[in-house]
Amino acid sequence: LEKGMLAYAVGSAVFALLFYLNIGIEESAVGRVRMFGDNENVIGVRMCISIVFLLYLIIGDPWNLKTRRFLFTIPIPIMFSLLLATGSRLAFLSLALCFITGLFLVKTKTLYIKFTILVVGVVTTLVIWNSVLSSGLVYQRLMKTVQTEDLSGRSNIWETITPLIQHNPIFGVGTTGYDLYCYTVFGRFVSPHNVILEILCYTGIVGLVAYIIFFYRVAKHSYKKYKYTGSFIELLVLIPIVGSILSGQILLTKIGWILYAFIIGRKPVRKLHSYTKVLRKRRVLDTSYSL
Repeated sequence: LEKGMLAYAVGSAVFALLFYLNIGIEESAVGRVRMFGDNENVIGVRMCISIVFLLYLIIGDPWNLKTRRFLFTIPIPIMFSLLLATGSRLAFLSLALCFITGLFLVKTKTLYIKFTILVVGVVTTLVIWNSVLSSGLVYQRLMKTVQTEDLSGRSNIWETITPLIQHNPIFGVGTTGYDLYCYTVFGRFVSPHNVILEILCYTGIVGLVAYIIFFYRVAKHSYKKYKYTGSFIELLVLIPIVGSILSGQILLTKIGWILYAFIIGRKPVRKLHSYTKVLRKRRVLDTSYSL
């Protein structure tokens, strides 16, 4: 699974290299970069996930590559430049939250190493923020969101599909019913840009409850892996997933389901949990015997 995620990150790095070479670039009316017909937010989130995984390989060193792992830093600046060029607020905020959260989740043996990581993290954060100010596009869109509550038309879509949910709250209207409603109201298919509302439209409260239970179990699994193994990558990839749930599209994108599989597939938690209990019990027995 980790090799599969590395292949995904390498593919994103190649994509970013094409951007650097000015190949396949398309610009929208507001100056946001698209490539090969891909949506700006899709490209941005792809770069976010790939950068987070590469940073995990550098900091966590799960394959014991030692100094060779720092080679993964080479494509990160270009990938970050592409992320900024897309102007995706979702991708930038997800990356920022992943970076800050990762600094606090890293488990180290000594306080000195932890302090060093935090200092490097603060310096890197300042450099990243300076890059955001220099690019202007992401910063302007963030300020526009804060000052005028601009959501790029999402609020209008949410208001328009609300009556559909209100009239079919229990089981929804299915995908065909939603498509018909969109073509009737908008004249074309329009994504809700919110997975919660999308599920309510398709399968109503019944489907939403099932999805919430599924997501809760995945999140709980992520926390257990961090608790018993110290692996924090599962918690970090949940951040862009949550961002896509609240302000994007993840039901029909493959990477969303791949990330779920990545989270629940790495290292069996139940066996580790049982093994930890045995060790604790043995320590108690050894202590009582010595007493």
